[in-house]
Amino acid sequence: GAVSEEKGRERFGACGGAMFTLAGNFYKWVKKSQEKSLTIILLGLDNAGKSTLLYGLKNEMPKSDVTPTIGFRPSKLVSGKYTIQWFDVGGAKNFRRVWQNYYSEVHGVIYVVDGADLDRIEEAKETLAKTLDSEGIPGKPVLIFSNKQDLPGCLSAADLSEKLGMLERKDCRHHVAPCQAKPSEGGAIDKGIGKGLRWLLDSIDSNYKQLNSRVLRETEEVKKKEKERREEQKKRAEANKAARLKEQAEAEAAAAAQAAAAQEGGIKPDQQAAAGPDIVVEGAGAAGLAARGKAAETPSEKGQAAEHGAQVEVQSAGTNVKGEVKAPAKLEIEDGAAAPQPRMLPSLDGSRSPARSASPGPRLNDLKALPPVQNPAVGPSPDLVLPNAIPSPETKRVSVE
Repeated sequence: GAVSEEKGRERFGACGGAMFTLAGNFYKWVKKSQEKSLTIILLGLDNAGKSTLLYGLKNEMPKSDVTPTIGFRPSKLVSGKYTIQWFDVGGAKNFRRVWQNYYSEVHGVIYVVDGADLDRIEEAKETLAKTLDSEGIPGKPVLIFSNKQDLPGCLSAADLSEKLGMLERKDCRHHVAPCQAKPSEGGAIDKGIGKGLRWLLDSIDSNYKQLNSRVLRETEEVKKKEKERREEQKKRAEANKAARLKEQAEAEAAAAAQAAAAQEGGIKPDQQAAAGPDIVVEGAGAAGLAARGKAAETPSEKGQAAEHGAQVEVQSAGTNVKGEVKAPAKLEIEDGAAAPQPRMLPSLDGSRSPARSASPGPRLNDLKALPPVQNPAVGPSPDLVLPNAIPSPETKRVSVE
């Protein structure tokens, strides 16, 4: 009998321990299911008192040297069953366009207005209206604080609601509350801040399941769009890079083709780069024939140029090849001075002229050589002489060798 009783107590203890464990796990599950994580964003114009108000929302005394928010300042608070993520966003005019990047992640909005700054009430109204109409905000509860109630002339909650046009916003679930974010010296935290926050939390909690599902869905959609935007930006960057490389390759190919064409025409690339003067040979066709290089100095080359009837113009170094024929410059040679040698091109093949197919006029081979001009004082010149030369009794004319 004693043994049976002992075994019974052991079985009861084991069953009791198991039941206690099950009860503890059930309690934890219930508590966890009641916990709610939510995100609240603080908006408003600059110098409205948002950062100071955040201390009161956390039930903390604000610091004496609260600095304005520049950009984005997140923080977290655990209060009862709520784990609140705060988004304190800067209210400067050039930063308000960034607000919309956070709308999809929030469950509720707190909009702070400096009720004593009557000159900026209209600006606060326009900013609030734009926020309420932005994607991600409609359907979410909005708490509006009329801050700085300790200053003279500060608008009451009713007056601010009318000034902001909230009486016409029948589809927006909102609440306007007065507050003093910065306590008086030696004073306590304004109780109006806690009352306003309680209204916002109750509004979110009453529709938390549906509201949280919406926040999760919209957050994923925003992340997806952002990912697609970055991929598209990456593709555009790669396309631009490929276009630049293609353009560079085409430019290099064109330069190589030009060098090859110059080499086939009898002008080597190194000679073309080292050539000083520019030499223009012009035919009677529509485009003519242009070539750059050093002039020939031998009598045979000069004779070949004369047979083709080419006109040669010696230009200064760096002058571009022109598409027109210019009269040769006149040279005066003093007595006893050596005559300079003319600079001429090698023999040219008129059949290779680009004007052959473009112009029906006379070709380079059809031109006749100019007859030499005889100077009575010197006699006929066997070489090229300057056309249209007029004898002068003061200057002795000699042939150009």
